[in-house]
Amino acid sequence: MWFKDEFLRLLGNETIYNLSKNTGIERTKLQRIKSGKRQPNKEDIEKIARALFLSAEEKQALYRAYEIDLIGVDRYKCRVLSMKFLNDITAICEKKSSPRVQNNLNSSFEIHGEVVVTRSTSESIKLITALVAAEISAGSEICIFTDSYDELIFNALSSLLGSNETCPNVKHLIALRPIDETHESYLHNMNVITGIYPIVINNRNYYPNYIYSSHDSSCFLPYYIITDNYSVNFSRSLSEAVIIRNPELVNTNRKIFMGRWQNSYSFIYEIRDIFAYIDYYMNNLNNFKDEPVYSLESEPCLAFFITENLILNYVKRDFPDCDIIINRAKSYFTGQEDLAVKKVFFQERGLDSFIQTGQIKEIPEMLCRPFSINDRIAILRKMIAAAKAKKKYFPMMIKPEAMYFHENIRFYGTGCMEDIFILLRDDMDGFSSILALNDSGLSIPFFDFVKSLEGSESVYTVDETIQIIQNKLDSLIAKLNI
Repeated sequence: MWFKDEFLRLLGNETIYNLSKNTGIERTKLQRIKSGKRQPNKEDIEKIARALFLSAEEKQALYRAYEIDLIGVDRYKCRVLSMKFLNDITAICEKKSSPRVQNNLNSSFEIHGEVVVTRSTSESIKLITALVAAEISAGSEICIFTDSYDELIFNALSSLLGSNETCPNVKHLIALRPIDETHESYLHNMNVITGIYPIVINNRNYYPNYIYSSHDSSCFLPYYIITDNYSVNFSRSLSEAVIIRNPELVNTNRKIFMGRWQNSYSFIYEIRDIFAYIDYYMNNLNNFKDEPVYSLESEPCLAFFITENLILNYVKRDFPDCDIIINRAKSYFTGQEDLAVKKVFFQERGLDSFIQTGQIKEIPEMLCRPFSINDRIAILRKMIAAAKAKKKYFPMMIKPEAMYFHENIRFYGTGCMEDIFILLRDDMDGFSSILALNDSGLSIPFFDFVKSLEGSESVYTVDETIQIIQNKLDSLIAKLNI
């Protein structure tokens, strides 16, 4: 029992008698908590933390142990990985920790003889890294097969590819575990997602696909890398690797790989123009009708309050096929009230950005002019009214100290195969990619993380959020003397 162990550690020499006296919790209940026969509630934890004068870190450790006991270790790890994923993507988007191309990218590679065998992990990594670097420099297409997540391979790819957009195509085929609805399998999938997407952001020539495979985990050399000139088979730990340069064997292995590739699925969906952007939204969000939709985004789902009038007034008309865009936009935005209940987790800075600029991040700037002050006020009033009605729209603002993520990140889902994770890049065309969580084995763990925010200490309640929005609206109106 995780909570029991953490509780005993923090209790130290304090007696249950004194703790009961200082917390008001019955001694019998505390004794059962101490023995692991009973779980406390959050109110109990708060009282215990105050009575024991716990630091913020110690209190957090107690809550962490409580959550692990409540949901299980693997499910808890999935939630931690989801948060790490958001942090990693945010850091890359904000150019804080983008991977860099190593200096040895143009290093030469040569083996003597038809076959080279390595006998240690360090030797294997050195040889494989040198080989891949040389093949990238030579313009050789690289094909990689791995069974689920391997940190060493992902780290090597991050270092070698970095933000080098001139490298050749890298096809990475990942064999995910068959889904058995256990959080152990979900954890493996979350590891994969956290590995591939930072590389995708930095290099558009990296193509990650997946298959479900009952690949024999006892196979001696289950992974492989194939280039135009070499074929490398290596063990799961990279402690052994066999590098071959026989052209016939290389071609045979490439054919085997391509056969698997043809039957695989892509993690990434490219958004290349405004039509694809609107169509993807319409096609996917129309599926969300029966269950509440949970969203994680910078803004409080402002598009929910766009009317046909606003579309006609603010959509730009200086680009080709503008009438088609307007009709599709009307169909999408004005039909949202007929869709499912929305539970929206958003950041205060996203709301502030809209108030200050009149620009809705979800709508590309190339498509729409900023909203006027009066229309911003009208949208905020609609938002407050919808939230107070508590029928279709439930906004919950994330506490700034609890979570921070880049403004281009958003997730929509119900925990099914239609869930979508969107990242809009600041490229010249204004569009980017969608991490299509088009399989329940990929969507459920991230959805579970987003859903867990409801009622947590990380977000304000709906009523608290309404009051925050109302205060900002009142401040804006007072400033304008309206």
